[in-house]
Amino acid sequence: MNPERRGSELSSLWITVYLGSSAPIIAVGALVQAYGLLPAISGFATLAVAVARKPKQG
Repeated sequence: MNPERRGSELSSLWITVYLGSSAPIIAVGALVQAYGLLPAISGFATLAVAVARKPKQG
């Protein structure tokens, strides 16, 4: 890591981690308000499994 850019690189990393962990929680909360608990959790789980099982290209 370049010492001159270390601060900006680490802050970019933490912003990405923060958004990556909080955005799904906020999305599920919005879905719960719109559709109810069971449909929101079922839809989110289905999406998570579909993303996790996506075949790798290459």
